[in-house]
Amino acid sequence: GDPLDMAGTAEPYYIRPEERAVLIAEIERRGSVENFETDLRLPDGSIRTVLITANALMTPDGARVMAGIIDISDRKAVERSLEWLASTDTLTGLPNRGSFFATARTEMARAARSGQPLALLMADLDHFKRINDNWGHQTGDNALRAFATVCLERLRDEDAIGRLGGEEFGILLPGCDAEAAISAADRLRVALAEVTVSSP
Repeated sequence: GDPLDMAGTAEPYYIRPEERAVLIAEIERRGSVENFETDLRLPDGSIRTVLITANALMTPDGARVMAGIIDISDRKAVERSLEWLASTDTLTGLPNRGSFFATARTEMARAARSGQPLALLMADLDHFKRINDNWGHQTGDNALRAFATVCLERLRDEDAIGRLGGEEFGILLPGCDAEAAISAADRLRVALAEVTVSSP
């Protein structure tokens, strides 16, 4: 369905009714609003991101609002894809170096404010060049993915991991002191030792 096909008011279609209240208040205050972004749920159940441009008009029947709605869902999907590509290591699906360090800066500031400990683990896969040389780069890629999977399965939700480059990874452990961090690193080491990596 196309939002432009909806006759009458779009009120029933707002996913967040409070956004409609903001839109109406802005029109009442300024007489118009331009490129107001919101999400609508259409009668067929699909969700579309739209831009609304509206003007208040005085008619013989009283005040009316004339609005135009432009569907930008496809554009937003492209933007999200580009943001994902810019912040993600596509091989492992983990945050890339830039994204990881941005998270690290945030966590360091939070730890400084709260006084809670924060640990950083640096992980480097041993003998990685030998894996690539002896079994090929596809097997090396599989080893990197396997390491990422083990970490995602064993780490807490509040922990953060990123691929820094090559076979190097960084892991942030909020709330962990040195002793807890060493224990976490050892658990990851043991778990990784049990993993078998396939070769093509």
